[in-house]
Amino acid sequence: MRLALTGRNLTITPALRLVVTRRLEKLDRLLHRSIISAQIALQVQKDRVKADVRVTTRGDHDFSGHGEATNARASVIDAITKVEHQASKVKGKWEARKRRSTTIASAEAPPAPAPPPRASRRAVDAVAPAVRVIRIRRTTAKPMQLEDAILRVDAAPGAVLVFRDATLDRVQVLVRRGDGHIGLVDPDA
Repeated sequence: MRLALTGRNLTITPALRLVVTRRLEKLDRLLHRSIISAQIALQVQKDRVKADVRVTTRGDHDFSGHGEATNARASVIDAITKVEHQASKVKGKWEARKRRSTTIASAEAPPAPAPPPRASRRAVDAVAPAVRVIRIRRTTAKPMQLEDAILRVDAAPGAVLVFRDATLDRVQVLVRRGDGHIGLVDPDA
């Protein structure tokens, strides 16, 4: 986690830095160690200290909080507490989504009963549960030569490797066939 602690008209003391790092470590534990960076700006205006906190996490989540108090420690704690509240809300949504998906899946698709001994293929397909498609937003295909990609494909039939061909500069797919040979799928061809 990168921490940028800035003081405008204020010197950052080691005690203040310790308070900030401890509160951010607590926040990082709450978010399952997903904080990438945190920027904290402290500014003195007359008799008040304003703290602006911005935390960036994996998964494109940005949290921000603003605190204002008579001393720097109280304003930082106030701002980080607001960020912790936002993070706990998001974490609750993550957990609710996990819980909801298992309960919905179990309610929608009860366990499939065993088909009768001489059931037709259509009857077996009608009893099978629906397959869920989970969309992956970001993937990076590692650039490599075809020979290197062949070495990395698993020996199990049906194994798949997606890679970016370094010589052709396009995405290709290797599939281990049932007969032991390797099939090359070129989506751009």
